[in-house]
Amino acid sequence: RHSTWCFPASDFSVVIKAYREFCRAILAASGFRTDLPVVGYRLGRDTSALLSPSFDEPYVALRSACTFDKGWEDFVIDLAEFAEKWSGLPLISQSRALRAEHVIQSYNRRLDFFRRMRRKLDPDQRLLNPFLAQFMQ
Repeated sequence: RHSTWCFPASDFSVVIKAYREFCRAILAASGFRTDLPVVGYRLGRDTSALLSPSFDEPYVALRSACTFDKGWEDFVIDLAEFAEKWSGLPLISQSRALRAEHVIQSYNRRLDFFRRMRRKLDPDQRLLNPFLAQFMQ
């Protein structure tokens, strides 16, 4: 189990401190603590992929992971709320508990272009699964 969220590199020193406090608050409130270290990696600006989270500027991705079930689902819901509050962008295929509204707002005009191209290239919607449909309709 894992969930990855991306944060602007320019704000990351503040975000990582807030994430530490977020995790401490979760531990105090529920006793939940991930059993694997959080991994962070820098994403350089990437304009070659239309839905890249770092299309406009460099980002840092934080990947939280856990090997057990108890408390994980509640944690990822809280993590998604934390990420939205701190201008986090989801990796659509790797961020858990993301809200369709947040994805649509975050990827805005690039997602609109992607939708138009998808409809043009896949008019019968053969490549559209239920998960992606919430963002692509």
